[in-house]
Amino acid sequence: MQVIQPSDHHRFFGAQLQGWILHHIRQEHTSLEFGIICWSLWRTRNDRVFTGKIVTTETFLQRIRAWINFVRNAQDKDRLIHSSRLPIRTEVEISWKPPPPEWVTLNSDGSVTTESGHAAVGGLIRDHTGRCLAAFAMNLGMCSITRAELRGVMEGLQLAWDMGFRRVRVELDSRCAV
Repeated sequence: MQVIQPSDHHRFFGAQLQGWILHHIRQEHTSLEFGIICWSLWRTRNDRVFTGKIVTTETFLQRIRAWINFVRNAQDKDRLIHSSRLPIRTEVEISWKPPPPEWVTLNSDGSVTTESGHAAVGGLIRDHTGRCLAAFAMNLGMCSITRAELRGVMEGLQLAWDMGFRRVRVELDSRCAV
């Protein structure tokens, strides 16, 4: 890996620090490499000063290459995701609105951990004043997020029905489940 082209030696070694940094940061084709090299120099210097750890030049260059490859791969994957026809996740700000009198609102949410796949649901039923009339939570074992969201709706509707409510507005944050 050649960081400095021979034609740039005079500019690289002869410039003032501020101008030198600005020049290299503004270079679109080398700004990534420049940033990673500066960061690696700083980290290696700190390791040496504060822990006495000395790194060989070859190890230093291998780390730089690995970081550059890591960042480029991440950028390539990001471009691939955003250029494909996959739906992009959108966030929508939601706030609770009271139901009409004689109605209740069921708010339900499901959750699945990415590490284990274990799911849980919870929810509550509120009246038109916002007062909590009932709440529930349960462990579902392993299932998909959509199944967890739908199970929360089912459990909440069953609870509302058992309490005698027949006018129930359901709110949840899963577009897929809706």
